[in-house]
Parts: sequence; C-alpha cells; structure tokens
Amino acid sequence: MNKNDWRLVYKRSPDEGYSHIYCETNILYTPYTNSDNSVLCMHWDHQSEYQNYTNRPLFTEELLDFWFNKEVANLTKFSNKDYCPEIYYIDKQERKIFIEWTKEHCNEAVFDDNRNIDDECLDWKNQIKYIIKDIVNEGCYKCSLYPHCFYIKDGKVKTFDWYATFDSNDHHLNYDKYIKGMAGKNSAFRFQEAMEDDAVNFKTFFMQGIKKHIKWPGSNHLQEIYQEIQ
Repeated sequence: MNKNDWRLVYKRSPDEGYSHIYCETNILYTPYTNSDNSVLCMHWDHQSEYQNYTNRPLFTEELLDFWFNKEVANLTKFSNKDYCPEIYYIDKQERKIFIEWTKEHCNEAVFDDNRNIDDECLDWKNQIKYIIKDIVNEGCYKCSLYPHCFYIKDGKVKTFDWYATFDSNDHHLNYDKYIKGMAGKNSAFRFQEAMEDDAVNFKTFFMQGIKKHIKWPGSNHLQEIYQEIQ
C-alpha cells in the first residue's frame, strides 16, 4: 500500500460542544482510506504515530498480534452476514486488513449538527437491533457498538471493528496482559467496571455498554435491546 495515495481516517468528536474536533477512531489500528473512499485499510502498526506509540510503552508488537488475530478471526467468522463488510484482502505478515468502505462511519451523520441520521437511513435503529441480537444469537458479544463502528452502504447498516468480539463461553481477559497496553484514558473506567479479580469480564462490559455507555441519537434504543437480551 502506497500511503501517499491514502489518507488517515478520523472521527468527529462525540463530546458535546466539540463536534468540530476530530480525533483517532480507535486505540489499536491505524485506518487509511483510498482516494475514492471505497476501501478501508486497517493497519495494525505498533509504531504508528496515529496511535502515539512513543508515549505508550505497553503498546507492543505482541499486544497488536493478539488483537489483530482476534479481528481476523471474528471478521472471518461473520463474513457471511450481510451486516459484515466485504473482505478484500488480509495481509497477515504486515498486519493489514482491506475491507469495503463508503466514505465515512456513522459518527459523521450522528454528531454533525447539520445532519440527521434518520434522513440518511430511516430504519437504522431496527437494523442495529437486528445486528446486535443476531450476534448474541451466534454466541458472541460485540462490544464495539459506537457510531464510529458502523457505516451505511446503499441503505444497509454494516459494522466493523470486530476485534472487540468475544465468545459467550470465553469472555474473560487478563487486564495486565491484554488490556492495560491498549486502554484509552476515556475507556479505562469501563474496563474497571467489568473487572473480576485480575480479568475483564467482557459479557459485563458488553451489557453495561448497551445499557448506559454507548449513545446514539434520540432516546437510547440500546436500552430496549438490553432488556430483550438479558
């Protein structure tokens, strides 16, 4: 991939009063899109300036190996679902994943004061409900459910960032080994909220997220989903 032909992807800040400010979309990989915004490259680079690696001593190659492999496994597992992005190419040696893209994630429509996601996808709430419940029915918890983890293609809501997806029979991770080196300052409290001894219970993390932490426009329809999947 010639980075001169690709640009970095950022997200509009979800913080009230700061929607004009853009920031990194995630705390693990570096996202690039091509010139016509049709392909997204997720580059899991442990020396990425985008990830401010020089100030993150625990942001190691070994840590990214773990989360990259989780992304590949879950993306592949759900690749037959119509809400999963089409996979173009996976380069395991360079830790790059190329998937379909359509210009922007849903953060833009959700947090731009001059836009309304209802105008762009009238039944987005029902589609997101279906996606979450279907993933749970498949025996998994997908914790990355923020607007910047979704995009809309031809009226169809799709979700990416599959690294934060956990099997319902295996959803505990040691905090010091797998979480400490990637936890952002705004998300650290959420991991602590789901701690059990020295591990994060990602079922708890998932349920707390849809119950009270992850926000979309209007009434929090995720709370309705929470009641249905308990």
